[in-house]
Amino acid sequence: QESLPQLADDPGLCFDTAAVMNPDVHRFALETLGPERVVFGTDSPILFMRGRRRWEGRTYVNHTSYPFYFNKDREPPAVEAGYTLYLYESLRAIKQACRELGLTRRQIESIFYDNARRLLGSTGSERLEDQP
Repeated sequence: QESLPQLADDPGLCFDTAAVMNPDVHRFALETLGPERVVFGTDSPILFMRGRRRWEGRTYVNHTSYPFYFNKDREPPAVEAGYTLYLYESLRAIKQACRELGLTRRQIESIFYDNARRLLGSTGSERLEDQP
């Protein structure tokens, strides 16, 4: 929260959404940088794990049913059985932040497509709606 506003004047700075599951973080990035500088990302394959993230302030814990060495904070089996993909949790957080800020469909499309295309340059393919 302290650093991003100080860096916001740099037009080359973008925020990627990879593995961010806290809607407050997405909202802060969108408010600080604007939707034209937020780029959807996944950090795949890690977000294809089933689990959920719990956070408190700047600290978070990843919950998963997999027996990873770092997975010391297990939840009851009935709770773990309801886990979905981390990717879905990340998408839900982005969706919540976009709704809370009242972003337009066009602004949301920028986050999920246009911004990455602009950063990476044209791939030679056109948007579906731009094709004849």
